[in-house]
Amino acid sequence: MKTELSVDAVAQSHDTEAGTRGRVLGVIMARGAATAAEIADEFTLTQAAVRRHLTALTESGLIDRRDYGVAPPKVEYRLTRKGKSFIPVIAAIRSWGSRHRAQANAVEMVAAE
Repeated sequence: MKTELSVDAVAQSHDTEAGTRGRVLGVIMARGAATAAEIADEFTLTQAAVRRHLTALTESGLIDRRDYGVAPPKVEYRLTRKGKSFIPVIAAIRSWGSRHRAQANAVEMVAAE
């Protein structure tokens, strides 16, 4: 199941660390909670790569790691209060990106005529 939330405006290049981290954070925002496997499936990334980003986001205080202590292991990641307070920032950046992308597309159309 692909997530409806797009974080492309947060980080336009998914090849960068920040861009991938933004995409990982976007999945958690959209789902409320997610496992490394669920996030890896969203973007066809390895779980090891996803875990690296999850560790960085956890260390920054934006997400929290919840280990259910069951077998097989189940670990979910959720937004912290700090992470939830970051949502308006991401929304503002997405809005800015959409406006400027629309302006750039209009300029390209005029230039092509």
